[in-house]
Amino acid sequence: MRIYHLIYYNLFRVSRKRNASPEIPVLSYMAFLITSLLITGFNSVLLLLRFKLLYKIHYVGTFLVIGLFGLNYYYFVVKGNGSEIMRTEKLDIGKKSIIIDISFVGIMFLSGFTYYLVREMNP
Repeated sequence: MRIYHLIYYNLFRVSRKRNASPEIPVLSYMAFLITSLLITGFNSVLLLLRFKLLYKIHYVGTFLVIGLFGLNYYYFVVKGNGSEIMRTEKLDIGKKSIIIDISFVGIMFLSGFTYYLVREMNP
């Protein structure tokens, strides 16, 4: 959970300068990140265990993004954990925040690539 707090802190800090409602882009970004991680993990399990299961990634992705956005909103905004995280300045990674964007692009690529492999292994 600490990694999500770190991501939230650094993205919120940047989003606060540009947006009137800075939590919306941050929560969306995190929902997409978690969705990509879940899809990559699920596809990896399908590949490793050689299950023949085909699914529509756009349906699963849409459902997960909406659901995870709601969960993130509840956790960070409604429960107030977001404002508590923003008081913790030791989570600031400064100029190294590019690592967050690089990891996001990498996870998005892996989710697409593993889905491609699942589709190719199951004719």
